[in-house]
Amino acid sequence: SSSSSSSSSSFLAMQGLAALLVKGLSGAEPEAIVSLEPSFIEMLGLKQSLTPSRNNGFLNMFLKMQKITQELASSAGSAGSDARNIPMSKKIENALRDNFNPSSLDIQDDSASHAGHRPDSADGGTHFRVEIVSDSFEGMNTIKRHKAIYGVLADYMEPSGSIHALSLSTKTPAEV
Repeated sequence: SSSSSSSSSSFLAMQGLAALLVKGLSGAEPEAIVSLEPSFIEMLGLKQSLTPSRNNGFLNMFLKMQKITQELASSAGSAGSDARNIPMSKKIENALRDNFNPSSLDIQDDSASHAGHRPDSADGGTHFRVEIVSDSFEGMNTIKRHKAIYGVLADYMEPSGSIHALSLSTKTPAEV
């Protein structure tokens, strides 16, 4: 029917416009994306080539991408601008060294072995095994030790961070 081919071509047109936005904005710095004026749509001649409805859809996609970029830039900025380039295992190590002054610390990223049930784990940063020995654990039972570690790593844990699973071995030097 002609309405199904019309809706199909409309879908393909919007899909193409979305791809155009993604390709055009890929690799751009967040500041450049956020500060880009929607008038570029007219300057490219797109507004004149699109129906009002498609032009509206394109503008809304662009504004949504700007909003998402702004939110991501804000959250990355609050974590420190270089924080996103530091591997999660190093972030864990830094936090544990700063807070527990361990005599021994071993961190294993087991994420790749969980990629079957969690595809984003293939790149690492989701499943860790930590063995830590510290005087800080003196007088604490296992639960309190684990709570102390989870407290220090809270920002790196889901839902705000990427750590999905954390296996802990916490000991004092006398227990080794």
